[in-house]
Amino acid sequence: MVVKFFKKNKLWIKYNNYVQKYPLIGISITSAFGMGAGNAICQSLMYKKTKNFSYFEIGQYTSYGFLFGGPYMKYWWYALELKIFKNPKTFLRPH
Repeated sequence: MVVKFFKKNKLWIKYNNYVQKYPLIGISITSAFGMGAGNAICQSLMYKKTKNFSYFEIGQYTSYGFLFGGPYMKYWWYALELKIFKNPKTFLRPH
C-alpha cells in the first residue's frame, strides 16, 4: 500500500527527479529538513513541561544539515561506492 502511494504521488516523483538532476542540492535539502524536523520533535518531547522551545536551535540544526550533513554524506557514500562496493572481496580480505 505504501509503495503504491509513493509510485503515484506527484510530489514524490518530482522530488526523485530533482535529486537525480541536482544530487548535491537535493541531498542537502533533504538533510536540512530531516535534521530540523528531528530537532523540533526532540524539543517538543523534551520541553513539554518547561516550554523552552528554541526556534534558533532548529535553525542551527537545519543549517548544519544543509551546509555540512548533506554534502558530507553524499561524498561519503560516493567514496564508499568507489572503494568498498565496487569490489568488496578485495576490500574486506584479511590483511
